[in-house]
Amino acid sequence: MDANNIVTAFIASADQYAVNQTDTNLKQLQRHFEILVCLTSEETNLTFFQNHLLLSSQCITHVINVFLDGSMKQTLIPRALSVLQNLLRNVALFKNLQSTFHVHSALSTFLQQYGVNTKDPLVSQCLQVLKDITYNIKIDYIENHFENLICVLINLIDAESPQFVKISLHILSNICRNNPRIQSYICSLPNLKQIVKKLVSILNTSIPSIILYSLSILSSITPYNHFGTKLWTDEHLMMTFDLIIKLLFCDDDSCAATAVDLFTDLIAVTKYVSCFTRSPNLLKCLKKVSKSLSEVPPKRAVLFLKFLLAVTKSPEMLEKMCSFICLPNSNSNSFQSLKINPVLVNWCINTDETDKSLQQIALELVKCILSFYTGDNFCNIEDDAKQILQNILEKMILPAGADDFLWEDYLEPKVIIFEILCNLCHNIDFKNFISRHINIQICEDIAKLILNKYASDSNITFEPSVNLFLMIVETVILLGQSLTDFHDVLSRLLDNDGAAYCLSHALTSSSSELVKRCLSLISKSSGRCPVNSLSESLCARNLSTYKSSSQYSDSGDAPLSSQGLPVAKKPHLHLNKISEKSIDALLSKIDNGLQIKDLKSSEIMDLYEHKIAMLTLKEQELQSYVDAKTNALQEADRILTQYKCRQADADAETLRLRSMMKDYECRCEQSASQLSFAEQKQRKVEANFVEACQRIKELEQNCNEQKELMQTQLNRLSEQKRNVEDEKSRLSEQLVLKDQEKKLLATQLLQYEDELRIKDKAYEDLSDAKEDLLKALEESKRSIEKIKMNSEQKQQHLQKLIESAQQTIVSLEEKNENLNNEMTRKSDEFTREISDLENQMEQLSEQLRSRDSRLEDLNENIKNLNDILNEKICVLQTTELSLNQLKVTLEQTEVQRTKLQQDKKIMELLCKKYEGSIEEKDAKIQVLSTDLESVRKEYSESVNEKDNEIKNLQDELAKHEYITGMIHNLTSGKLNVPK
Repeated sequence: MDANNIVTAFIASADQYAVNQTDTNLKQLQRHFEILVCLTSEETNLTFFQNHLLLSSQCITHVINVFLDGSMKQTLIPRALSVLQNLLRNVALFKNLQSTFHVHSALSTFLQQYGVNTKDPLVSQCLQVLKDITYNIKIDYIENHFENLICVLINLIDAESPQFVKISLHILSNICRNNPRIQSYICSLPNLKQIVKKLVSILNTSIPSIILYSLSILSSITPYNHFGTKLWTDEHLMMTFDLIIKLLFCDDDSCAATAVDLFTDLIAVTKYVSCFTRSPNLLKCLKKVSKSLSEVPPKRAVLFLKFLLAVTKSPEMLEKMCSFICLPNSNSNSFQSLKINPVLVNWCINTDETDKSLQQIALELVKCILSFYTGDNFCNIEDDAKQILQNILEKMILPAGADDFLWEDYLEPKVIIFEILCNLCHNIDFKNFISRHINIQICEDIAKLILNKYASDSNITFEPSVNLFLMIVETVILLGQSLTDFHDVLSRLLDNDGAAYCLSHALTSSSSELVKRCLSLISKSSGRCPVNSLSESLCARNLSTYKSSSQYSDSGDAPLSSQGLPVAKKPHLHLNKISEKSIDALLSKIDNGLQIKDLKSSEIMDLYEHKIAMLTLKEQELQSYVDAKTNALQEADRILTQYKCRQADADAETLRLRSMMKDYECRCEQSASQLSFAEQKQRKVEANFVEACQRIKELEQNCNEQKELMQTQLNRLSEQKRNVEDEKSRLSEQLVLKDQEKKLLATQLLQYEDELRIKDKAYEDLSDAKEDLLKALEESKRSIEKIKMNSEQKQQHLQKLIESAQQTIVSLEEKNENLNNEMTRKSDEFTREISDLENQMEQLSEQLRSRDSRLEDLNENIKNLNDILNEKICVLQTTELSLNQLKVTLEQTEVQRTKLQQDKKIMELLCKKYEGSIEEKDAKIQVLSTDLESVRKEYSESVNEKDNEIKNLQDELAKHEYITGMIHNLTSGKLNVPK
């Protein structure tokens, strides 16, 4: 598919339809729209629209005019929306459509004319495009149609469909963020309290994305009123942070992007930072994000890096984040050596393969990490820092083109790189390493390109370019003698004429960092700064600002000319109001019949000087008008050349069309036979369509029946959920009791083990004292008596344990009586537990008789308890599995319903295609000839009008020359003044 030919054909068909809105032209435009949709659906073809050519801008303009023209057919709107959806996938085109073409304004005007109906699929598609185009949008002014759109979106919050509620909240959150005019407009609405109540009531829903969008709107609105203190409490902030963490890992990229934006907005408030640092989920989230960087696609990786970059605003959170990003280096011998995440390092180094936005955010994050470890701990990450800087400095090249958009993409990461270099040169002795790997010639070429391209006060993107130039000069100064030809490089950079423009712009900038950097650079330049040119540039900037400010205060000042110099002003009479009054009085007297004899020569001179000044002003205005006309003639010549080129293309197209006509005549006979066959097919399709309609009706009835069944199932599920939750609470209480029993048994085990150890020692003593048995019979009798006393005490202790166990058995029996009504199946399990406890009591009594079998019996009791707990956990898992199965059945029924709707839409599209498919190719040559004739007529008329205007201007100039000659003759005395 040749993009150039397709776009030119689309522009021609759009122009043809704009001139003559017939059905044939409409069908032709629809066909070209479908081809354009197929072209833009492939991402490789979007590079044609990235180059900012005349054809691409004309094509996008025609697509947007479909929404602005009220007479356009509704069949063109879905195709135009699909084209916009395809173009919005590209990041560069996304910015261009936002800033240059203002697609959001066109869509808002279309919705105002068309109306918003929640049952219309065209409206939902239009709102979907609005949701995409309004992300990170900057709105400086609000138009009437946009105010209407805001009111419509606020009303859609109460819609029945959750899809429309979600998309309206999403659009509102997009346009409210970082747009003070939208925020102040919403806060100025009379029903602000009702809007806030609606948004707060939405927080009680069960859909997390809708809750997130409402929170985003509230975070944008509440700083302007008293609702913020009531809403953003510590508890609500913790819940919001948990919701953000949950949605950060969801499948919807737009929802995750809104979650990250909300987190960055909230963490920017200093009083909210402490609440986020106290969150128990923060460490888990940072760990999960750092681990999943290598597994996610680039679009989600950008969101994760934005989240980490927002975390760096707090010193405590920065330290935690660095502990997860910088891991211990296993390859290094030193214990404290760290290694930055290799994925992050790869994004910073591979500039060709990595996305520009991903590379920029990765560099920002690396800059924060390096600034955190700057100082004594920098040696821990020195190896990674050297690797990153070496690869970046060796791969630094000049931009491929001089386009503004390409230059901005090239400029943003370079600013961050030189910030890192300046920071390292300031705080760490890193100069020798940087001077070895930096290509100073490339840096000098970048600085010269900045000075040649942006050394003018009227450029919009001048501020970041100035910042980059100053940082390049600062790095050169900081590296100093470690660079070869240091003095020559610095003199070449500062002796350039554009350097004075950059320094003067920085000194008069509103950014404090830029002014500080410029002053430090001037102080470190050791007299190399061009003071004279800098002072002249500062005087020129101050003069221009003074004139621009006085232009509004003094109504007589003339505006600046196109060359930057002020236009010739009126003489001193213009500034002196008294002289103006005297001149007006003289003119009125002359009109009333005053003679020249009654006047003084000074008054006559003032009168003539006033007239001469007026004539010079008129002459300058006429000169500027003539310049404008010459420019218009040059533009007309350019249009004429374009017309000739188009005429040659049209001639080639006519030859091609003639050959196509011959083929068409040959195919007409074949098409006649095919028509009859197609009619038969159409009849069959109509019959099939009638049958399909009947099937669709039957399926709709089945869907309604399924919906009713689903509602009943949902009610049953809600009841089952409640029962399961009650069971869970009761089981948790029982588990707590069982844990207490476990602890008691464990303490008893420890006591018995201690006793066994003591008795083992006693047996060892007896074995050692076998020889002295005869002598120590009395002592052994005493020891036997003591052992008997200990055994009696243990028997008493065990009886107490038996009584406590009996009390627990009584309590368990009472609980079992309460549970018998709801859990019939589990009553057997509880009885088994009671029998096991009774067996345990018998075993404890037997343990007094047999010392060797005590430990085995206790172990068997613990195993029995674990088995009982596992059985209860299995029961809980079975209930959860049943719930999941019911959810799966719900999703399957919804999928079936959507498939049926898609089948219905496909059948409708097939019918529409068969209705209008035959009459299109007959009137192409006639239309082209009429277009050529109309273009020739318009061009001849425009040339005649311009010739007439030039003649009129020449006549006026002749009149003014004649008047000046007459005045000169009167003043010189050659002519007598008429009496």
